[in-house]
Amino acid sequence: MTRATPLLLAILFIATLLAAPHPALAAEKSAIKTNPGNLDSPLCGEVRKTSSEESVQAFISQYYQGKYIGLAKSRQAQLKEEAIRQDRQTWDVAQQGNSAGSYAAYLNAYPKGCYAALAYERIEVAKREQAAAKARQQREAEVRDRQSGKPFKECPNCPELVMIPSGSFEMGSPSGEAGRNADEGPQHHVAVGTFALGKTSITRGQFAEFVDASNYDAGNKCHTFEGGKYKERYGRNWRKPGYAQNDRHPVACINWNDAKAFAEWLSKKTGKPYRLPSEAEWEYAARAGTKTARNWGDNPDQ
Repeated sequence: MTRATPLLLAILFIATLLAAPHPALAAEKSAIKTNPGNLDSPLCGEVRKTSSEESVQAFISQYYQGKYIGLAKSRQAQLKEEAIRQDRQTWDVAQQGNSAGSYAAYLNAYPKGCYAALAYERIEVAKREQAAAKARQQREAEVRDRQSGKPFKECPNCPELVMIPSGSFEMGSPSGEAGRNADEGPQHHVAVGTFALGKTSITRGQFAEFVDASNYDAGNKCHTFEGGKYKERYGRNWRKPGYAQNDRHPVACINWNDAKAFAEWLSKKTGKPYRLPSEAEWEYAARAGTKTARNWGDNPDQ
């Protein structure tokens, strides 16, 4: 029994050594068990370098207990501040441009940026301002053209108009003028404001468009010169004046009421005020600055 005791102790000691782990292995297992964040070490450098918030957030989500979680959160905060700063700088550039294009460039860079809603609003404002500026330029160009005497139209089939500048003249004719009628005097000074007047008489085609569009009835009688006699005849009208016409000829067989109705129709069609010229406006335009019986002189045969 006394001999067996050392042998038994030796066997027990060897068994104990085999059952106990190496101290280094035990420490490693303990570290892994108590601090699984050690596995994040290889990614620490990437966290420091990355400029992607998504990458940092992915690291935080995966290693939320890692020893570098504080570093990752700090880097995430830095990236957010940097993104806000860059967002603001890009917005400042867009505001300096202050155009639909500059705000669109901001939205292209930051579709969900801090100023995205404001950028969309500014784009709409810029578009309205651009449209208003274009319309203003067109109006100014029209005014320049009209002031220069260039004919213009308010619509494709509307009468061609010429701007008549303001001025004054002696209305009527002098008492000694050959062929003068009694209702042409006494002469008197008249001032006339700027207005637009038809370059030519209303054509048959223009009047036909008015009648077709409005169902206007211009009647069925007209004073015509036929058979050597000038008298009112039934069956004569603007469509059948008693001689051949095409749509480019001046319309005939219409009266003051017909012309007034045509002008009122043009006003509704274009949204612009049309009317018949006054007697003073007509004579002022027809004289064109002359003082003779006719705009080319006094001689009717000239």
